[in-house]
Amino acid sequence: MMHAMAPMAPLGPISPRAALAGGPATPRSPEQRALDEERRSIEDQQRQLRQKEIALQKKQLDLEAQAEQSELKADADRLRADGKAEEAARVEKKAQVGARRTELQKRELELEAEGAALEAKLEAETQAHQDRLEAAEKDGEQKAMEDAQREMERAEAAQEQAQQELEKKQEALQREMEEAEKQEQALEAEEQVDAMRGTTEELAQSIGEQIDSLKEAREQAPAHRAEIDREIQRLKAALDALNAGGTPKAPAAKAPRPQAPKPPAPPAKTPRP
Repeated sequence: MMHAMAPMAPLGPISPRAALAGGPATPRSPEQRALDEERRSIEDQQRQLRQKEIALQKKQLDLEAQAEQSELKADADRLRADGKAEEAARVEKKAQVGARRTELQKRELELEAEGAALEAKLEAETQAHQDRLEAAEKDGEQKAMEDAQREMERAEAAQEQAQQELEKKQEALQREMEEAEKQEQALEAEEQVDAMRGTTEELAQSIGEQIDSLKEAREQAPAHRAEIDREIQRLKAALDALNAGGTPKAPAAKAPRPQAPKPPAPPAKTPRP
């Protein structure tokens, strides 16, 4: 059974922008610096943990995909050996769709990892620019302050561009995932139609067998011919509707074959006087 792909959540801001708001930075107290350092350390640990989770999820996807592909290949080979080429081709198509689904799921995880790595990089660059700006402001070096401010503005532009590129990748991947999901739904609908067709063929065969049985019984029970003919006509009408694509009601269980009437017993002989 194929698993539907969950929609991707939109990306949020890659990193805080407060330090890049423009204007001279407000010098931080030693306590504030310590809090900022502790926050960055916790965020780095969280990112590293998520990177490990992503690696495990990708490995699990690979293992599940290998098992699924192996099973589907065995099914396709068996069907083809049985002369069921059309069914084998359908199973092979299902395997292709499943492989595509796994590839997209892995790319989604890779994109998340890419976003986390970019966030860490930009966070470090932002902090470095802020430190230089605070140092220049503390020393009263106007040129150094202006240089640091320009660096922060360039960093802000780079962050904006990086986030836009990441969002474009996510949007493209989202479109691919939606298209793959449509393919899965179409394949599942095709399988349902085939299952219904198989049920229809079985029902038609059952009706035909009942008609043949009643015809045979009609020859053996002439007294019930009219009743049997009505039942045969009813079954033929159901069979015609079924072959025409209708939805006739399933016929009742096979009617018991009418027994031929026993010949009357000969009259008893009258003893001679």
